Amino acid sequence: MIELKDYTIIKKIGEGGMGDVYLGSHTVLENKVAIKSLNPSLINNEEFKKRFRREAKIHSKLNHPNIVKLIDFREREDGLFIIMEYVEGKQLDDYVKTETGPIPEDKLIPIFKQILEAISYAHSMGLVHRDIKPSNIIISKGKIKVLDFGIAVDISNETKLTKTGIQVGTVAFMSPEQINSEKIDKLSDIFSLGITLFYLAVG
Repeated sequence: MIELKDYTIIKKIGEGGMGDVYLGSHTVLENKVAIKSLNPSLINNEEFKKRFRREAKIHSKLNHPNIVKLIDFREREDGLFIIMEYVEGKQLDDYVKTETGPIPEDKLIPIFKQILEAISYAHSMGLVHRDIKPSNIIISKGKIKVLDFGIAVDISNETKLTKTGIQVGTVAFMSPEQINSEKIDKLSDIFSLGITLFYLAVG
């Protein structure tokens, strides 16, 4: 288990290709946080370290009630850590599978409007999320939070980290241009939003 100054790690709550996510608590304030750590096997990989820093930098630009807030970024010899707001709720795919089935229209519209507001705001900041899907959206008491800007791209300042010919994202929710590893823009997110809406509506 990792140890991080100012934070007590409680338990692992998620894992992915680039790293794991832990539930933590500030040692003084005692507020809960989510801590994303770069996978230890990638600590010596400069490209993945750049991508992790880039994720934190992009996420730090966002301040919206429907987007999980970035609190801090820490870098040590043995790891890189993104510290975020912790949201206690369910990912929308689990919510549909275990609680609602297809979401009724009267409930779906206010939920989806919040998702649209979050992505519209990200777009206004020049960012394309590139991985919109129900599992990257948390619902908590009717409130929506979009998370995981790990492969988001700043199209106003595109870098060599995002190259045409490299496919990133989740295939079932990707736009044709993402699947074909072509240049993408905000319309790619809109395509993914449409598939997400379909999933929520039909289960």
